[in-house]
Amino acid sequence: MTKDRDLQGWLKSNVISYPEPKLISLSEFEVDWVELKGDFVLALDSVRIEPKIRFSLDSNGLMKYWVPMHHSPVGVPASYPAFELTDATQDAINRVLEGIFGRFRALGLNKDIGRLITSDTPILERVFENNSLELIRKRLGAQKFSAILPNTT
Repeated sequence: MTKDRDLQGWLKSNVISYPEPKLISLSEFEVDWVELKGDFVLALDSVRIEPKIRFSLDSNGLMKYWVPMHHSPVGVPASYPAFELTDATQDAINRVLEGIFGRFRALGLNKDIGRLITSDTPILERVFENNSLELIRKRLGAQKFSAILPNTT
């Protein structure tokens, strides 16, 4: 019981819960173009959140992101997010990432091209014809992407 109390106290002191912002911004993208993964800076209402948030191509063909984690705090064999975001904030980040990167072919049998797409399939073979890595690079040239969250009050 003491360890649980210690953990709850540690989490309360160390995990930041951000309120829902009016505006999110994603910037300073660093991308590994071979594996299509990287990181970016998140700002909530113009307040820069540290550290950077990592992202990569998920099995469903969309970008997936994850926040930094605390690993095994106070000796508990588990991981906890360094900060928490509201559902609306998370949805807005996903919309911005999809707007930048678009959609790629998901893992599994792709009927359009008659091939099995696996995690070993080169990224260029997962790109749809209406999207390209060059087009994504051009989009990222804008440097900053924002989304306004709907008023939830």
